[in-house]
Order: sequence, then C-alpha cells, then structure tokens
Amino acid sequence: MSLLIRPARPDDAATVVAFCRALSAHEGLDPPGLDEGRFRADGFGPDAAFATLVAEWDGDAAGYLLHCPIYDTGEGVRGRYIADLFVADWARRRGVGRALMARLAREAAAGGGRYLVWTAMRDNAAARAFYDSLSEGLDDLVVYWTDPSAFARLAGDPAGGS
Repeated sequence: MSLLIRPARPDDAATVVAFCRALSAHEGLDPPGLDEGRFRADGFGPDAAFATLVAEWDGDAAGYLLHCPIYDTGEGVRGRYIADLFVADWARRRGVGRALMARLAREAAAGGGRYLVWTAMRDNAAARAFYDSLSEGLDDLVVYWTDPSAFARLAGDPAGGS
C-alpha cells in the first residue's frame, strides 16, 4: 500500500470536483459552484487563483487539498489558506489528511511561508478532532463572510466601503 501526494493536473478536474461536491454534501451545504471548467481555468496558469494537491492510495484518488496564498502583516510572513481538505470515506484514518497537510506545510516553507490557516464547521466533530491534533484553534477570532448580496452591496459602494 502506497500513498502519493502530488500537485493536481487539469485532467484531475472531474475527480476534484466530485470530491468538492462530496465535501459540501458531508457538511450539509448546497452543491459548490466549482465545476470542471472553473477548476481548470482558475487552478492553473500564470494567474491561478488556487493550487491543489491530490492524494492517491495505490493509484486511486483518495483526497484533495485546495489552497491559496495569504499574508500576515503582524508577523510580516507568507502563509497558505486551506480552502478545502477532503479525504474519501474509504481512505480515512490512514494518514491521508495529515500527509496532505504536511506536504502543503513543506511547500509553503520552501516558498518562505511560515503558517497555514483553515476553518472548520463548528458541528463537524471529526474534522475538529483531526485539526486539534495538528494545532490549536483560535477562540478569539470570528470569521466573517460576505454572501453574494452583501458582496455586491459592498463592491457597489462608491466610497470604497469606508
């Protein structure tokens, strides 16, 4: 049995999108807006919005981690934001998630990064237990998110939102 963690390729689009849909379903969310075309357009090339790692167990896709750059002005350091981490049911408890996180940490460090940031759904006990085994959560922070209508209102503000 062998585990391989590798950068995603454009031909991984169907697999990653299927995993992304499974993650949304697992979290009780609506189907994601990410489709195969958007994955290929936004995940590759000189202006890529994100990068993806794919885990394979004996050649079968076992999971993925989608991430993008982030910056901490307080410390003056680069990091990576983990947008999605998903491991297929059959591959869980085999070290796949930890291997994906470790690979990203090594890649971030090689590029001058010093930290990773991610979020978890409050009621996803399994994910939170896994994440607690890697790091401490930050109880003093609140995550804010603009839904499409709030974003449109903010983007349409001629004063720049201030």
